[in-house]
Amino acid sequence: MMHCFSTRTLRVVLLAAILLGAGSLAAVPLTLKYQVKDLGTGTYQYDFVLVVDNNDMTYQPGQAWRWLIFGDHATSSPLTAWQISSGQLPVGPWTGMSSSGGGHNGPTFSYVLDYWTPSGIGDALHWRGTSTANLPQGQLLWSTLAGTLNGGVAANFTVAERVDPGLDVDAIKGTAASVLNNENGGGIGYQAATFRILNNGNASDDISSITIEGLGTGDHGTAYTSFQLYRDQTASGTVRILRRR
Repeated sequence: MMHCFSTRTLRVVLLAAILLGAGSLAAVPLTLKYQVKDLGTGTYQYDFVLVVDNNDMTYQPGQAWRWLIFGDHATSSPLTAWQISSGQLPVGPWTGMSSSGGGHNGPTFSYVLDYWTPSGIGDALHWRGTSTANLPQGQLLWSTLAGTLNGGVAANFTVAERVDPGLDVDAIKGTAASVLNNENGGGIGYQAATFRILNNGNASDDISSITIEGLGTGDHGTAYTSFQLYRDQTASGTVRILRRR
């Protein structure tokens, strides 16, 4: 699903005949992103997005995670005085808010042993709350405990990414492949590149336009006869044509 933070024009640059790769140091196919807003009363509002971005290329359909802790720490959580905002629950399969203690300490969704099974790449969880801490990049960690399903890689004190409100355009690492030149078949084309648009916030809106530029030494006037943009809404490999030129 394409989530949008605000109406705007996105510019996507595709290098000719090169598939762009997503860069991430996290050894888990999920990324936790968060925004912080100063409410001016010694309290900070947090907006979280946990997204299946497959940044480590290990995600497979049917994988699932449980016991999600954020603001995690080995002794005490730095996400002090955390309160989830009204109306945020449920979050995925979890209907309550609790906390973990011991080797992992931090706000925890409950029931902790319920699994979240994402629908595919791009699926995401969103929630909002407040804390008395303003945690910079690198100081908010998260974990998933008690095992996973179908080979999912668990998070263990994984660093969350602090972001500004807006849209991210992430390249999806892959291998160039022959593709049908229209949604009904009838010809073979070439997949030049792929990209995904992710929302960093809780609000949704529309994208007004997408601009794609071809860069490089090749002559785009003679290298191809048409250009087409497809949308894989469910990340299942089934696509719908958005634009033909």
